Formats: sequence, structure tokens, C-alpha cells
Amino acid sequence: MWRRPAPWSASGLLFLLTLGGWAAMLAGPGGGVQVANHSGAVLRDVQVCAESCVALPTLWPTQTWHAPLDEGTRRVVLKVAGQSASADAEAGLHFVVGRGGRVVAE
Repeated sequence: MWRRPAPWSASGLLFLLTLGGWAAMLAGPGGGVQVANHSGAVLRDVQVCAESCVALPTLWPTQTWHAPLDEGTRRVVLKVAGQSASADAEAGLHFVVGRGGRVVAE
């Protein structure tokens, strides 16, 4: 007796779930701040401050960190390696740490 395979095998379903998970991670939530390390160095004690501060002990080169923001936040400050930058809080706020530790809000 020959059995016909199911249209969606377990591996196919697992593939689609994994692909969806990666897409959700890369898109990220709408409200929050992204900090990208393009400095070429390991950054230590990265802080995103609004009403309170959220810290990340280590941010590796080419790594991007997503920090949550409290509802109603108006201004955001990024502190890293003795440098700081501030920007108005908005959806998709993105800070980039470049060569020499220069911080830019995009």
C-alpha cells in the first residue's frame, strides 16, 4: 500500500516558522530605539536613557541592539564611550556609533 505524503511536511512547516521568526526579528517592533555599532570596536556599557536608562554591557562590532522605550517618551539620549547624542523619540529611531566612537542619530 502506497501512502501519499502530506502536502506540508514537518520540515516544511518548521522552515516557514523559522523564516517568519527571522523576519519578525529583523523588522523589530515599531516603538523603540536601535543602536548600531559601526565603530569596528567592542563598545562597553552602552546606555539608552529616557525616563529611565537601559544598559547593554557589550555591543560587538556590526551588532545592532534594539532598546525598548516607555510609552510617552519624548527625548532619548544614547551614552557610549564618553560620547552622547540625543534625539526626539519617534518610531524607528536609529543611533549609529561610527569610527572613533562618533555617535549619530538617524
